[in-house]
Amino acid sequence: MQYTSKDFLSEMAHYFGLESKLIAQQLESSTNDYQFIEEVAELHENDPYIRNMLSINDLVRIERDTTYKIHKGYPSPRSLYPLKMFISLGNHQFVTKDDSQEKYRYYYNPKINTEKGDILIEFTNKYPSYYMNIKKSLLILETGHFIYNIAATAKLLGSEYKLSNITHNIHLRLIKQTSIDVENDQLTKFRLKCKMRNSGPFLYPITNVNPKIISKAYSFKDELDHEFNHLEQLFDMHDFRNQLQIIPYINQGNGIFKPPTDEKGPNINYVKLNKTHPYINFKGVSFFVVFLINHEVFHLENATQYILSLGYLCQLISLNHVSQFQYCRPIKSYDIELLESLMELDTSKYTPYYCLISGTVE
Repeated sequence: MQYTSKDFLSEMAHYFGLESKLIAQQLESSTNDYQFIEEVAELHENDPYIRNMLSINDLVRIERDTTYKIHKGYPSPRSLYPLKMFISLGNHQFVTKDDSQEKYRYYYNPKINTEKGDILIEFTNKYPSYYMNIKKSLLILETGHFIYNIAATAKLLGSEYKLSNITHNIHLRLIKQTSIDVENDQLTKFRLKCKMRNSGPFLYPITNVNPKIISKAYSFKDELDHEFNHLEQLFDMHDFRNQLQIIPYINQGNGIFKPPTDEKGPNINYVKLNKTHPYINFKGVSFFVVFLINHEVFHLENATQYILSLGYLCQLISLNHVSQFQYCRPIKSYDIELLESLMELDTSKYTPYYCLISGTVE
C-alpha cells in the first residue's frame, strides 16, 4: 500500500491523456497469508466489542435504482468493496466476519505480530483493467473512508487506535480500551448514518433541483478543525494542515457556487461545473467539496497517510450531512485541469485530488 511520486505522476498522466507516461499501478495482496481454521455462527469469545467492531464492514442495504446495488457504511468504486477487516486475538490468531450474514471466520497468520484487539485491514485485488492506472489511489481513499468508521465506532465504544504500520496492509494498534455500554444511543445513531449514506442513483444523471438549497446552513470549519487534531493522533503526524486543504463551495440557490464567507475563492457558475463531471447537473447540487493535496508529499518516501486522510475527511463530511434524501458522492475522475482553472488554484503547489458532491434525491 505504498504510494510514491511515480504513482502520482502516472495518475496525472492518466487524467491528462499522456498515454506514453502511464504506469500500471501494482497492488500486492497478502490475504493468502491467512490460514483458515474454521467458520462458526457465534464468536468463541462472546465479546460484544469484537462483534460490534467487525460489523463495521457489514453490508447495510441493497439498492434497486442503481447499477451498483451493494452498499456498506462507506463508499467503494463500482461497489467492489475489496477491503477485509481482521481483529487480532493474539498468538497470530485473527477473526473476521462474513459481510452479509452472522458467520465468523477464524484464521492463523504466523507472519504478523499483533496484540489482542489490534485491527488489520487487508484487501483483495478486484479492480478491472480500466482502473489499472488509478487503482492504488482508489484503494487508499476507500481505506481512509473505512478507517473513519473504525475510529468513530471505537471512540463510541471507549477505545482508541493508532496507525502502526503500512506495508501490504494497514495495521491499527489498540492503544486504549475502557469498559462502556456497547449498545449506547450514540452508536445506534452512527449506524443509522452509515445505513443512510448513499452516492445517489447511477442509472441516469442527477438533475434534481433543491428549492431550499440555501435554507440549510453548511458548516465545515469546526468539524474539520476538530478532526485534523484527531488525525494527528491517529497517524502520529503533525503537518496535515500544511499539506492538505479542504475547500467547500455552496450553491446560493441560483446555480452560483461560492465558498463560505471565511474562505477565499471565485464564484463559479454551475454551467461551467457541469463540464467537469458528466453525471450530475450542478444546478441542483447543494454543495461540493474539493480536497487538495500539496505536491510536497509526493517527494516523501510514502504519501499513503495523506491520501488516507483525504478519504477519512471526506467520510466525515459525508456522514455529517447524510439523510434519506441527500446523496454525498465522492468522485475521483473529473476534468482536473478545468477545475483548477475555475477555482483559480496555484497549480504549482496543490492538486485537486478528490471531490465530494452533495445534493437531493427524490
